[in-house]
Amino acid sequence: MSKTITVPLWIFISFVSLYTLTMSGHIYSYDDVIKLKVTKSIIERRTIAIGEPGEDKMVYSPFPIGPSIAYIPLYLLGGFISSHNSSFPAEEITEFCVSWYNIPITALIIVFFYFLLIDVGYNKKSSLLAGVILGLGTQLWPYSKQLWSEPTVALLLIISLIIFNKYKRMPCVSKALFLGIFVGLCGCFRPETIICGIPFIVAVCVIPKNTRFDKRLIYLVSFIIGIAIFYSSNFIYNYARYNSFFNFGYSTSTDKLTSVTTYFSIKILERIGRLIFSLSKSIFIFSIPIICFFFSIKKFYSENKILTFVITSIIIIVLGFFCLLGSSTWAWGNRYFVYIIPLFMLPVVSLIQNSLQRIRTLVWLMFMIGLLINVLGVSVSHTVVMEKILKEEGEDVLRKSYSAVLPHPEYSMLYRTGKEFIYYLSWDNLKPSDDLTDTEIRYNTFDFWFTLGYFKGVPLFLIVIGLFLCISVMGISIWRLIKALQPHM
Repeated sequence: MSKTITVPLWIFISFVSLYTLTMSGHIYSYDDVIKLKVTKSIIERRTIAIGEPGEDKMVYSPFPIGPSIAYIPLYLLGGFISSHNSSFPAEEITEFCVSWYNIPITALIIVFFYFLLIDVGYNKKSSLLAGVILGLGTQLWPYSKQLWSEPTVALLLIISLIIFNKYKRMPCVSKALFLGIFVGLCGCFRPETIICGIPFIVAVCVIPKNTRFDKRLIYLVSFIIGIAIFYSSNFIYNYARYNSFFNFGYSTSTDKLTSVTTYFSIKILERIGRLIFSLSKSIFIFSIPIICFFFSIKKFYSENKILTFVITSIIIIVLGFFCLLGSSTWAWGNRYFVYIIPLFMLPVVSLIQNSLQRIRTLVWLMFMIGLLINVLGVSVSHTVVMEKILKEEGEDVLRKSYSAVLPHPEYSMLYRTGKEFIYYLSWDNLKPSDDLTDTEIRYNTFDFWFTLGYFKGVPLFLIVIGLFLCISVMGISIWRLIKALQPHM
């Protein structure tokens, strides 16, 4: 097997095994439960409806169809396993399988991030190290455990950038079409991500420089057709649900965006402050290595001007959009920005490859801090922390902990998660019991599949086998990866 394939393969296996080791085995949000209900309806009832008029007030899911279709293979796997094992409820086995969804997706983000850096011209060692920082030092790790759509959007955006990087070297209709297809696919998972297509439109119109206008127009039309192929499914789905092509099911969000009060500078400044400083919502605190973006972008721009224009434009557009609209509330850090974190990390490779030793040391220091923060993120469920603040302090304190620019540290997500982590280290009274509820299990254990299984009564030998397999596969794949990269070390 050529090293072109070998290195990405072992990167993928390494991250899949690590992320599987730290997965939770359960679903966190009722939003994701609704998406899974659509999957169930598609498979079992051949319909997108999740209820019946007059019986269920929510007849249709308000969320896009993309995630529900993407869950189908894992839903079928859960059904297959449960049909051959009656020890546990079929719903729990299916939920366990579907909760694995973002693990291979996030591992593929690292693989294609590596491919993109190689395609841009960086060496294998620096590209791999940048991928490791992205995969372990940022919010991508905690969100590999959950079913949110942002990791899928991140993967599609990275693939789009690879196609674009090839397009700018040798433009053609097929590359413009495929670029549009992947940007359009992003909108099947989060409809508002269509705004990420704006910088690509500008770039496609500009490239190539010395080409006739009619040829550029053909490339642009091919790109737009590519977007329409999949994004149009949103309009069809809207009509099937609400008899309106333009009703996306997000009326409250649209009201916020169109409200005059949204545009008050004080609101925007509050959201920018929360984005930078908040110990509950800051994209920079929960993904500290991306701060290196600001120290590396100049060097990256000097080497990749058009690519830098595209990634910085997407970052600015997305940040601006959510500063106007508002961003996620009940989340580990700022969930809506997960898909631009890889874009922040792309220029950082230039610091790893071409900088002085003290600069590289600073990058690794930021990585270590980010690693520690996100170890908390994968160890303790943010929803448990949220529920504890709600139960102990009330809804006002909970809302302030998310909305304040500088929330009181005691009520912030980061501080409380650290507090829970220490609590679990010293807590040893909870024992497996038939009387334990899901809430009691999740309140008093680390947020891993093996602790969940242990307290739900899964035989200990099965848990040990599962842990052994994950650790063994991870160890072997890391060893093979190092071996494959030895000429470049």
